[in-house]
Parts: sequence; C-alpha cells; structure tokens
Amino acid sequence: MTNTILDLYSASPAKGYVDGLREECDRVLAGSDGIWTKNAVSRLSRVDSTIKESMRFSTFGIMALPRRIAAAEGFRIDSDIVIPKGTRLGVPMHEIHHDEDFYKDASSFDPFRFSRPYEIREANVGTTNAAEELDDVEFHGRSDLTTFSDAPTDQENQPPPDKPKRMPGTKQNSMVTGSDTFLGFGHGKHSCPGRFFAAHEMKLLFAHLVQHYDVEYMARRPDQQNFIDIKLPSSSATIRVRRRG
Repeated sequence: MTNTILDLYSASPAKGYVDGLREECDRVLAGSDGIWTKNAVSRLSRVDSTIKESMRFSTFGIMALPRRIAAAEGFRIDSDIVIPKGTRLGVPMHEIHHDEDFYKDASSFDPFRFSRPYEIREANVGTTNAAEELDDVEFHGRSDLTTFSDAPTDQENQPPPDKPKRMPGTKQNSMVTGSDTFLGFGHGKHSCPGRFFAAHEMKLLFAHLVQHYDVEYMARRPDQQNFIDIKLPSSSATIRVRRRG
C-alpha cells in the first residue's frame, strides 16, 4: 500500500485520478446502503486497477517465482544445457512489468490502465458503438485479451442467441488475475492463495483513505530502495495528510 500511495499522490492532480477514485468509492458505497459488503468491494474496479498498476509500476522485487533446482541430476533444458542442482532460478519481474511489448507507456503510472476497458464495456453494453469504443482502448498484458475465438465451440456451451458475445478485451483484469505478464501474486498453481483476501483488505483501506483524507501532492516520487533482489518503498519518505471535512 505504501507504494500505491506514493505512486498515486505523485501523479499530477490535473489528471483527476484521486477525484475519479473518490467518485467510484462514494457511488459504490451509496449503492450498497452505506455498508462495505463483499460484493460492493468487488465493484471497486478503479481502486483495484490503481493498486494493480502500482504493483506493476513499482515492483516489490527484481525477480519473481524464485526456484532452486532440487534434482540430483540437475535440470536438462536441451541436449547441450543442464542446470546443476542447487542453482537458483527466477523470472525478471521488473523487466517484464516495464516491457513496452506488454504495456503501452510502460514507464508511466496509469492508475486506470486495467479498469478502463471494463468501464467502457459496462457503459456501452447493448449499444451499437461498444465495439468501436473498445477499438480505441489499448489493452495491456496478455491476460487482458478475451477474443471471440476463445468462446466455446460446441453447441451446448454457446451463449443464448439473445445474449451478446463478450467483445475482445472486455474481461475485467483484477489484481488477483495472474499471467505471464503480471507477476504481482505469482503465476499458475503456485500463485498466492491469500491474494483474494489481501485484495479486499487493500481495496477497503484505499477506499477509506481517498474518501476521508486529502494527501498533499508530491512533485517527485521518493525512490525505492534496493536490497539484494527486493525493492522497498523509501524508509525516509514523508507525506502530509489532512482529514476531509
């Protein structure tokens, strides 16, 4: 959460990110009779996207998915390469998260990067310009893409004729959605099993922050600190906070 706060409040206030988050939190809470239920928290797509984008932009490590070769004979990649027992392996998470092949403007913090396609889809369901609107959105990360070819091919699993097929890129890509281009919670069967609970906790905390407090804009984001292969938020960073009337 520290990285998310530093990322958000060092982004230009003119872009309206905080106002957009506050509007969503107020709207969703009002629609849930003033109670943060599980379903209400799940509807905080902008908050979710902001946290996920911070996990992408300000990675907490240089490497992800650390593994050590345990087999006595090592691990053979091909006929010429054998990785010996005891070798430590990992995936270059920071480089993947900042790769322009996966994320447009990867070096920029865009809080609504992952929620934007979802919101456009929700706003245009049933309208004739929905697909056109989505064509103008840049989809980031392979797991963002849901194409018509991904739909079931057998007749039994086809959607009813009156139910529109999902358009490309419209699946909400939440922070708990792992992929080979987003490794914040790991990937595959070894993904963090507690990520769903952690996501709800973080979204509740962040919603409370933007609804009840003003945080002073920082002209420069405090640099992260590198410790071996871990990237930590600055231990000397300070922020000024004021409770909203």
